[in-house]
Amino acid sequence: MQIALDARNLLNSENGIGRTILCSCSELTNRGVQLSYYWPERPNAPHISQTADTQHHFSNFKSNIGRIIWSHTVLPRQINATRPDIFWGLAHRLPSRVDPSIPCVVTIHDLVWAKYPQTMRRTGWLADRLLAPHAMARADAIIAVSHSTKRDIVERYPAYESKTHVVHPGVSVLTDPDEGAATKTPASMEGDFALFVGTLEPRKNLATLLEALALLKDKGQLTGQLCIAGGRGWRHANIEDMIKQLDLSSHIRAVGYVSDGALDALYSKARFLVMPSLYEGFGIPIIEANHYGLPVLTSNVSSMPEAAGKSGLLINPMDPHDIARGWQQLWQDNELYGSLAAEAKPNAARFSWKQSVNKMQALFEALITKHT
Repeated sequence: MQIALDARNLLNSENGIGRTILCSCSELTNRGVQLSYYWPERPNAPHISQTADTQHHFSNFKSNIGRIIWSHTVLPRQINATRPDIFWGLAHRLPSRVDPSIPCVVTIHDLVWAKYPQTMRRTGWLADRLLAPHAMARADAIIAVSHSTKRDIVERYPAYESKTHVVHPGVSVLTDPDEGAATKTPASMEGDFALFVGTLEPRKNLATLLEALALLKDKGQLTGQLCIAGGRGWRHANIEDMIKQLDLSSHIRAVGYVSDGALDALYSKARFLVMPSLYEGFGIPIIEANHYGLPVLTSNVSSMPEAAGKSGLLINPMDPHDIARGWQQLWQDNELYGSLAAEAKPNAARFSWKQSVNKMQALFEALITKHT
């Protein structure tokens, strides 16, 4: 089986979507599937398999607009010339003018552009609004990363229900390829702490979480500390200034983006994960934390209850008082904490890359047979 990939999302593989793509591709490569990566530009440091069966095709389109032009000019010409068994759009995009005899699959990680457009850059929102519907219309099959995401797709595009297939991500093993360079500073958090993992952007709802902690502090009831691990994204507030304004400096540390090695240390030492997002397509940190035996405090919306299963204490992400309630429960109610923690590893075990790729391969093979 030869699969051609639109590799543009691997130019930045440090977010949840990038991690999901890399793990899927790695598992496919390990099974002997031939992957051909099509790049709009040459990556600085490709985190991808280099095997005899792996091919790379590089172009030279470096801007966001350039990548769109590439995907509708150079890329379809290359695909039509090489004629792979499957063309796979890794995230929300398919090129136009690919020969109809070549089956196309697109993965939809979320519908943020439709559900929470105010949390996106205008350029990103406009691109998704225009290109994701085109990709879903062209696709012979759509992969949704959760049942929640499939519901979002079908709610907006009922005709796509039969060709939309749920394939959950798996749990990634956090390893640091350059252990000597990994910062160990985040792992030196003193005392008990809860962990927030994610890009600092409006959708992650960090401001409401801080407001909840400030409410508890003002009442003299704040228990524990918070460690914030994540790089700065779009429209991020200055976290340090927000922490100072709320007088939370003694309770919170923002450590920025951390290596896999440092994140492994943080998960190993944290008491629980807190993820009060407004919306998630899946929520990779939830099952990563579960893998370490951590319960989660997470939102009662979109995919987060699905990902957390019985390991999650659910809160209303719009209500700082409800977040505060959940925060205190996971610090003070040891019986509740123990029951949720006991479900963490079994919940993580529901999600493996082996299972994910089994479903992908079955889908790909069915499409190839159909087009033969």
